[in-house]
Amino acid sequence: MASINKEKLHESTMALLGHLNGLSTAIAIQHGVELGLFDALSQGGPASSGELADRTGLSERWVREWLHLQAAAGVVEHENAHRFSLAPESALLLVDESTPASMVGMFATLSALIDGFEHLPEAMRTGLGQPYDGHGDAGANAIERGTAPWIPVMIDEALPALEGVVGKLEAGGHAADIGCGSGARTLAMAQAFPNSTWTGYDTSQHAIARSQAKLADAPSTTNLSFKNPLQEPVPSDGSLDFVSFCDVLHDATRPDQLLEIARKAVKPDGTVLVIDIAQAPALVDKLTHPAAPLFYGFSLTFCMSSSAATKDGAALGTLGLDAPKLQELAGAAGFTRVRQMEVEDPFNAYYELRP
Repeated sequence: MASINKEKLHESTMALLGHLNGLSTAIAIQHGVELGLFDALSQGGPASSGELADRTGLSERWVREWLHLQAAAGVVEHENAHRFSLAPESALLLVDESTPASMVGMFATLSALIDGFEHLPEAMRTGLGQPYDGHGDAGANAIERGTAPWIPVMIDEALPALEGVVGKLEAGGHAADIGCGSGARTLAMAQAFPNSTWTGYDTSQHAIARSQAKLADAPSTTNLSFKNPLQEPVPSDGSLDFVSFCDVLHDATRPDQLLEIARKAVKPDGTVLVIDIAQAPALVDKLTHPAAPLFYGFSLTFCMSSSAATKDGAALGTLGLDAPKLQELAGAAGFTRVRQMEVEDPFNAYYELRP
């Protein structure tokens, strides 16, 4: 047996303990969000465990233990371990789900992430992952909430930065959102450009069902429809002004075919927007990304799993679509121009593709 360096052993022990601490803290944060504990602490101000229990209608003893965990992790602040508070900066991350800074949606994915790991042993033996529908409606909801903060950035910053796209949409252009998921993003774009016509496409029955429900709750939005492209394909006649892929291509079994579909769908002067995880091309740099462990966790349970759900799947994974790879795929699909856009987003990169 190799000799053991006690200092390195201690460092490794503390690192692994940190991972376990993070796991329990993250799960408790998720439940704190769902139970309204963070919201009550933010809105009502500093509180004892009894006061917070009264605000939320929950058991004081359980609220007390939850507060102790959050205080130990540094998520909430405390006065002599008696009164607890949530800093406004933390509230921005954990209370207001509508802001781009919100991390609520990320924590909302944890249950689906943990469930996804149950399929990992089989996937590693067979080489096959599972499609997004394998995660059920809970998975569709998790992805919707996890990506919700990106919607304002896409509409307010990305679309105006695309050459001529906003003008075409305002003038009645035709657009498609391929891989629309639960439809929140597509609905927001259709409502932002009421003169345009939008179609959201997704192969997930759970996502399409959620999309249809959203549309039914927005009867004044008459310029939008949702379709399963396996039943009603994306048009291939070059009739669309704009096509978007948001956090889609790295999940696809055949991203090359999706880009070919988009190329055939857009007009000669049309535009395709690709939004995908921001990353460096070199693996050594990907591994040092602050969120790399989380990204690779999502990859094993969602992204690469979906992309490897068929024998011919590309299996790109969450960090598998960097700029050079997209350039390669887009060029093979017939696009002559790929421009990485300057959009301020800590998680995503934005690319403009032109025929």
